[in-house]
Amino acid sequence: MEKDDFYYDGIENGKQGWMTRIKNQNVGGCNGLCFVYGTLGAIEATANLYFNDTVHKDYDLSIQHFLDCGNYSGNICEYGGNDLWVSLFAKTYEEGIYQEEECYVRADSGGYPAINCQEGNHQDTDYKISITDTGYVYYVKDNANYPIENIKEKLIQKGPMASTVKKWASGRHTMVLTGYGEINADDIFHDRDGVGHVVGEDSPYLGYTYWIYKNSWGDVFGDHGYFYMLIGSNDPWKNSYSKLPIIDLKLGSNQESPSYYDLDQDGYWNWGISDIIPSGCPEIDPTMRDSDDSEPGLGPFDEDYYSIPVSPIMEVSDAGQNKIPPNTFYSFYDSNLGLNGTMILEFTIENKGNAQLNLFGSPFNGENVHFSGENATDFTVYNNNYPNYEIPYGTSQTFYVEFTLTAPITETKVATLTIDVEEEDREDYIFNLIFTDCSQALAQTQYISSDETWSETNEPYLIFGNLQVEDGATLTIDEGVTVAFMAGTSLFIETGGRLEQNGNIKPGGKVYVNDGLLTSFCGVWNGVDVWGYGDESQLPDQEGDYSQGYIKLYNGGVISNALVGIETRNDIVRQNPALTSGGIVILNEGQMVNCIEGIVFYPYKNFHPYAPTNEHLTNLSSITLSKFYNDHFSPLFQHIKMEGVDGINIKGCTFINVTPASPVTEPIGINSLESSFSVECYVPLPWEGDPVQTTFENFDKAISASNNSPYG
Repeated sequence: MEKDDFYYDGIENGKQGWMTRIKNQNVGGCNGLCFVYGTLGAIEATANLYFNDTVHKDYDLSIQHFLDCGNYSGNICEYGGNDLWVSLFAKTYEEGIYQEEECYVRADSGGYPAINCQEGNHQDTDYKISITDTGYVYYVKDNANYPIENIKEKLIQKGPMASTVKKWASGRHTMVLTGYGEINADDIFHDRDGVGHVVGEDSPYLGYTYWIYKNSWGDVFGDHGYFYMLIGSNDPWKNSYSKLPIIDLKLGSNQESPSYYDLDQDGYWNWGISDIIPSGCPEIDPTMRDSDDSEPGLGPFDEDYYSIPVSPIMEVSDAGQNKIPPNTFYSFYDSNLGLNGTMILEFTIENKGNAQLNLFGSPFNGENVHFSGENATDFTVYNNNYPNYEIPYGTSQTFYVEFTLTAPITETKVATLTIDVEEEDREDYIFNLIFTDCSQALAQTQYISSDETWSETNEPYLIFGNLQVEDGATLTIDEGVTVAFMAGTSLFIETGGRLEQNGNIKPGGKVYVNDGLLTSFCGVWNGVDVWGYGDESQLPDQEGDYSQGYIKLYNGGVISNALVGIETRNDIVRQNPALTSGGIVILNEGQMVNCIEGIVFYPYKNFHPYAPTNEHLTNLSSITLSKFYNDHFSPLFQHIKMEGVDGINIKGCTFINVTPASPVTEPIGINSLESSFSVECYVPLPWEGDPVQTTFENFDKAISASNNSPYG
């Protein structure tokens, strides 16, 4: 996040943040009081920030009180004055500065020259504010002793400042400096008359720093009284800030301490701008103060006063510390369990991030774990001891699930466990509990011989043996459907018939995964094997049919927890070396999650079936806008491997590896042996959005390409 003005939030969104109301110094023809308005305006904001109340007191310090009782000289209405006069009044005057509104209001005549000091008539004031002392910071252009960074740093440390701009049209002018930013296209900046100017796409001011001033000319100038002014002739030359603490003399010895909050529930506390942590605040390290208590994604400042991005990282594991990724299956079994017998399962939620993890609930209602599915009533949270709804970073919460066997042990029981997460930017943590004997022999292969669509039900589809989609058949996995394969099983997609003289072919098997999930239970499954002929073309016939096997993951379709997510091996018995294969793999917004290898393409050269030449055609497989992610298997081998293939196109994809390398295996994003491929940016149509780059994160090699394969 860029440094920004977090004191003034903008009138347009219905609030002014920590700033107080805009005033107009031109009363009764007395125009030179910017030094009073600017200094008192800065003290008002500093008091708000110091006491840090969620309901701001919005201090409204009396201009007339200074004019009546302050020490100054000269014709200040015409020529102005020195902000030091006002600061000294706020520091040394034994009564403090009174409240203006309905207490010590500005005189209609302008209040100058000063009349007799009359605070005795205004004792109904709500407060009498005094400051401890005043500090100064200067900025001089092109002078290394007075750099611009000093101003920015003090704004963040001390709050808004009374800022004197040297080169104003009428001489010097004092306003409240509240923040700064960087000019972007379509922004508006103001001249000294408060007139706004829109920044164009080709403006020379793009990237310039702008200052945000609270002026005292009323709310009809600038942006409701605030001026956004470019760096240069409008720079804050002399800037005064109030040293802490702020004192309310009306409270006597019962001074208020700054309030402390964690309003955004990120685990970081904010106590305003005080350097001293208030008594009772859970935080003990002053460097860990929350930089923005309205944004849970931002934590403390770094050493350069940029907000540090923070986020919880939620992991769930069992009693053996085995991680249970989201949307997976947790298998358990006890062969000695009798009817109506019970088992206790232990689960631990660990927050490995750097921000607090918030679950649904409160001290009075902590039901943040629940079960669904046909066997949901067989599972309960043991003794109703739900996890704490707040899990600070670096800590964990353990809870227990009680399972009751209510049907014969030979029947598989499944329920979905959901942990309700109370975070705007993350989904609930969901995984499945499955009571089944993982040592049982694999079932007979299940064949799909005609078109089938598996639609969403309350229960996942459980596959206890291999699943084989025969030639001519299409299996569609619909949105929201989960298909779980027992460890050691595969999904095979058959080839079709060879090209006939009439130009037609019998199509190969097809699988479409439309936002569905293919995963496993009882361990890792083998994945999908897309069969194909090494000596047949991938091009379709005149009916649009392919002789090769075909799979398409799209609209968020996922394959997870596989030995190899998808491979074109053409081999049931997994002999080595593999047979050549022309199986077709299409990913369009698909996902390969926690697979030891994501996609493996085995040797194949595409060609034109009617005009064969020595020139190879591009492989029809393509990968677009898809995500490859691993945070479970260590080591990851590679997300994509290609051996002896041509023209695989990869556009706008994300490759992420979270696990570390091993001494013998280094994670690779894309591994190519004797292959040609392209990695590109995805460029959508103009009305579809912005281009998407292909990115890699945390690999030993993002891309490895070599020519040592025996395949030509």
